[in-house]
Amino acid sequence: FIILNKWSSISTQGGSKINFSIDDIIKNISPEYKLVHRLDKDTSGLLIISKNLISAKNFGNLFKSKLIDKTYLAICEGKPKLKESILKLNIKNKISKYEKTETYYKLLYYSKGVSLILFKPKTGKTHQIRIVAKNIGAPIVGDTKYNIQPNYKKEILKLNAYQLKFKFFNEEYSFQSILPKDFTTFIKKNRNHREKRWVKENEGFESAQKAVLYMTLIFQSRFLTPTFHFTTTNAASFGNVSHVFGTPKGHTITLWKSQ
Repeated sequence: FIILNKWSSISTQGGSKINFSIDDIIKNISPEYKLVHRLDKDTSGLLIISKNLISAKNFGNLFKSKLIDKTYLAICEGKPKLKESILKLNIKNKISKYEKTETYYKLLYYSKGVSLILFKPKTGKTHQIRIVAKNIGAPIVGDTKYNIQPNYKKEILKLNAYQLKFKFFNEEYSFQSILPKDFTTFIKKNRNHREKRWVKENEGFESAQKAVLYMTLIFQSRFLTPTFHFTTTNAASFGNVSHVFGTPKGHTITLWKSQ
């Protein structure tokens, strides 16, 4: 499998109004590569790609059994009433039927009307985190659908699929995204400079996770070592991953460990 650090503004999969997607890119690498889940077009972060049918079926079972631990980070407007909670919501799907959802969230930091919130969805429904953020009174910055009265109208969606943890054929894996530049730039502009840390001590984070998150947000440090990390022109060839077509010129793509 491959873990792709997806950028914002590109669809995961094609459709009637979509001319180009991540699925188009990976099919140019190999027709056997398959998407095993999706991210919203404007959501950045970690995306799993299977390299063969066996891998795809295994990941399908992991998602169905809720054995993939997903963590998202979002920059939100406002502040939730509760610092930490689990929210259960019935969310209407595309055919107007309500589906049960469950999402854990935790406020990591608040300053100048802006919150940094961690979300861990127990279910995986369309726009689940964005709807939850709206319902807790802290809609995500740049969300043109659910942030009805935005203070930052020119910003793109500040939602990142930050961490994935799972067991694949009896081996434990953990991946963390490299936050996009628009995410870290926004944080730097809006943080309280009197604060020494963006992320205060939180019981829900291990010390190593705190350090990685803190250093990523402030200094954009690269603690993780990607298998491939390159800047595209129109095509690229690195290791056993070749011909990544159509990516924005000068855009950085990160591919983690593949097997």
